[in-house]
Amino acid sequence: MNLRQPPLMKNYTSAGYAKMSAPAPVTRMLKEVWDARDVDEYQSENWARGTTYVNHWDSPTYMIPVPKKVEESIVQYVQPIMERWIGGNTPLVLTSIYGIRVYEEGAILAPHVDRLPLVTSCILQVAQEVDEDWPLEIIDHSGNAVNITAYPGDMIIYEGHSIIHGRPFPLQGEFYANIFVHFEPIEYTERHTNRDEEDQADLARLYQLAMDGKRRVTASGKSSGSDVPNYIPEEKHSMWRQEYVYQQFVAKQKSSGNNDNKRKDEKKQKTEGLTAHTAAATGRLSLLKIMEERDPKVLVSSDVNGWRPLHEAARRGQTAVIKYLLENYDHDVNERTNDGRGGTALFWAEQMLDEDHEVINYLKKKGAKNISPEYSRKDKTT
Repeated sequence: MNLRQPPLMKNYTSAGYAKMSAPAPVTRMLKEVWDARDVDEYQSENWARGTTYVNHWDSPTYMIPVPKKVEESIVQYVQPIMERWIGGNTPLVLTSIYGIRVYEEGAILAPHVDRLPLVTSCILQVAQEVDEDWPLEIIDHSGNAVNITAYPGDMIIYEGHSIIHGRPFPLQGEFYANIFVHFEPIEYTERHTNRDEEDQADLARLYQLAMDGKRRVTASGKSSGSDVPNYIPEEKHSMWRQEYVYQQFVAKQKSSGNNDNKRKDEKKQKTEGLTAHTAAATGRLSLLKIMEERDPKVLVSSDVNGWRPLHEAARRGQTAVIKYLLENYDHDVNERTNDGRGGTALFWAEQMLDEDHEVINYLKKKGAKNISPEYSRKDKTT
């Protein structure tokens, strides 16, 4: 992701980051939450064994829950600042806000870029007890490595989808606590998907150039002895071969006049690169139905974090998708994410949506319960 994702992203600022003082009411609210915390009730973050964003096997991280009304207030103060920062002409949509993360001595945050839809992000520094500063290291849009030191009351804003950022040196001190707020410019992910489709169209033109010739050719027009054009990266050779087969198949269907098979393959092409989880989160029910025709199991499948499309649709308020899933599949409406250790669909909905949102009301009618992720610091093996 660090290598391939940043060049594909749209950037909104010249440097990609900024540091400033957080709004005073936000600092005050977070201090109140911090001062009222119960250390014995810290929630251990249950990182998957293969996750290397943090060195959780040596230095576990913990979460302090933040009341929903406090989260809503934070967003109200921070969002206008972020919108002005990216130019003022593009509305932002909240994609994620969660509790105060507490790092402890020896913690490392590996340099990384954020997955979509975590596009424009904010770190609010809450509290710390350190022997030496623990700066955020970023690689800005010019390729420069910059260290940013923050103290309680400070705020760092950054384009996390394209800025490599992390804390690569072990924390020296007792703890370091901050909270993350993530936004995306409205419909960014969908637009980016469309950009991918445009990129694929450019590749298709080169594919056709290769297929029309008796020999494979390079982008500069020189011949190549390989069965794959040498302007295609090695890691995409398999994709090219699939595309080549697909184009040959379409040509055969055109000549045979078999329109039914052609339409089926066009449906497959429309969903290429998408997952049922993404379609559910963005409310693209028609695409879910296309995927369902190919393999009904994808509508109830789990991703690597134990999330099903139902959970994604719940936290993004996609009522039509949720109704379709619950009415057509034998879902346990109270199934929890993360292999039964995370939150239910209602929990995620109530975390992200207004309390009177129709998704919340519908889930409750279906017998949904709000069950949150609960990991006691006293029992790290839970």
